[in-house]
Amino acid sequence: MPDKQPGGSTITGRLFRSGRREHVEAEGWRAVRAAGLTAIVDLRNADEIGPRVGDPAASDLSCVIVSNRPTEDQTHPAFESELLPMLDHPGSYAKNVELFPHLIADVFATIADARGAVLIHCSAGRDRTGLVAAVHPVWHDPFRPEPELSDRIAERRTALITWLTNMDAAALLLTIGLTPEQLNRLSRLLIVAGSS
Repeated sequence: MPDKQPGGSTITGRLFRSGRREHVEAEGWRAVRAAGLTAIVDLRNADEIGPRVGDPAASDLSCVIVSNRPTEDQTHPAFESELLPMLDHPGSYAKNVELFPHLIADVFATIADARGAVLIHCSAGRDRTGLVAAVHPVWHDPFRPEPELSDRIAERRTALITWLTNMDAAALLLTIGLTPEQLNRLSRLLIVAGSS
């Protein structure tokens, strides 16, 4: 049986999140390596990975383990009809876990097996990364007027809080395939002792 999972605060410096790693400049990589980064979990699909025009020169990441662990299978028959319309929204999180529990389990197993700090990222660092981090940050969208953006944020916040309130994270992770040992390692890696 896993240790009791009381929830709590995430230990500072153990889990980082970002958008595409190809967009991170050398100074950013130096900072996270100095903070103990040992692993990167790339949540993108294989066809999304790679540099784009305007990206900085590639940094040497040879001392970091990079694992590609997509959270979705875009070839799945239900992806386009059931998940695609809800992308960019925390309302998609439950459906994503329902459709692809094995993929989500692979992500958390990889984090649990890391030797130190872990960076999780997708393309923008908000949707797939938000699912894994269970946090959907407020970001500035220059294409939307502030009242519309505020409404979008409020609605997404409500959807996220509803999902988090109704979800038992430890039970979910065990149900989708994590072992009790992996769950314990996640807890020790990420949760501040004595926090609730």
